Amino acid sequence: MLEHIKRLGRHSLIYASGDFVYKGIVIFLIPLYTRYLSTEGYGIIETVRAIGSVLPILYALGLDSALARFYFDYDNKEELKNYIGTVLIAIIFLGLVMAALFDILGNKFSYRLVKQISFNPYIRLILWSSFFAIIPAVFLILLQIQEKSGKYVLFQIFQALFTVGLIAYFVVFLRQGALGQIKGKFYSSIILFVIAIYFLRKNVPVSFYENKVYTSLKYGLPLIPHSLSWWILDLSNRIILQKFLPLSQVGIYSLGYNVGVGMELVIIAFNKAWMPFLYSTASKKKDAPEIFSRLTTYYMMMILFIGLAISLLSQEILRILSTPKFYEASKVVPVVVLSFIFIGMYLMVTNQIFYEKKTIYLTFITPTSAVINIVLNFILIPKYGIMGAAYATLISFIVFFILTYILSMKVYPIRYEKQKILGLFILAFALFLIGKWVS
Repeated sequence: MLEHIKRLGRHSLIYASGDFVYKGIVIFLIPLYTRYLSTEGYGIIETVRAIGSVLPILYALGLDSALARFYFDYDNKEELKNYIGTVLIAIIFLGLVMAALFDILGNKFSYRLVKQISFNPYIRLILWSSFFAIIPAVFLILLQIQEKSGKYVLFQIFQALFTVGLIAYFVVFLRQGALGQIKGKFYSSIILFVIAIYFLRKNVPVSFYENKVYTSLKYGLPLIPHSLSWWILDLSNRIILQKFLPLSQVGIYSLGYNVGVGMELVIIAFNKAWMPFLYSTASKKKDAPEIFSRLTTYYMMMILFIGLAISLLSQEILRILSTPKFYEASKVVPVVVLSFIFIGMYLMVTNQIFYEKKTIYLTFITPTSAVINIVLNFILIPKYGIMGAAYATLISFIVFFILTYILSMKVYPIRYEKQKILGLFILAFALFLIGKWVS
């Protein structure tokens, strides 16, 4: 057990250090945004970011996820390189076609989606930024599944520094506001695309095998409803918010949400190490379920108390990062933190579904949760404003976890230490109430 903890801990710490620097740089942008942008301007960049986050799902058609799974099925190095090269070519071609199609048709349909933001230049720039961002993301996936955590972190940090530099140039020095932020991301995505292609071409031969694309699409396409639904759960409320509230309220909610997803730093860093660990341990160790159960308890203790700290310090964090016009955002932070604790729990049980190649289950789980999220947003936002969006997120994330847990136990049963985890929840909640009373 100690050996497994050391292995997971080593890679998690490396990923966490990279994510800490990356998120730290992103957090550095919050004081910049809150001082050089209005609440409306921040609402614009968050709404556009929500649109930009869904586009790579449509561009890649699940091929990136297939790459992460089928990589472990190739023992022959030459065959593996041919497979990677085939997937890369397919992703670039499909992404280019989709981006061009959206560019042609976007002006006619974007007004129905976001009435307060014009297609040209805001939406058009994000269409192409998302296309160029695909290959750097695939490059990071390869480094992750190869457990090259050091190189992963170095590229991630460079990516963040380069992007932040360009954003700061357009926003601070050229004073271009929200448009400057979008321009900075657009130009950085082009440069990073070229750099990623350079590194990938050194290691991957240019090859194309139609049967490998077919196999990968067969695995990846069922994941598209899952990924789209995940986007709905995570970011779509920005778009719904701007239908009922001014962009200034979208900006305030988004800032509170971004502080709350400090939890994401922890759970994503751990999951980056957990996924390859689970795949390799499940295939080699007979006592793998017992190992996973014990490690899950430790993991829950960690994320619960980190979430507790973020929730109790939310007002102080916002006073440091922002200006008085954004202080209202503190009220959504504890709800968002709790939402991401349930996402952290979801990540611990969903990898078994991926391991057993039962991704078809996700075409039921995530869309169901997404529909609940959309319905709740339309019901709660008109009544409760930004808190309605926060509560809709929490409820739908709880449903998301419960459904995933039920189906995960069918494909790969694990006896989790439920009583200990429940006790940790009760203790964390009691400490939260005491902390709020003291403050």
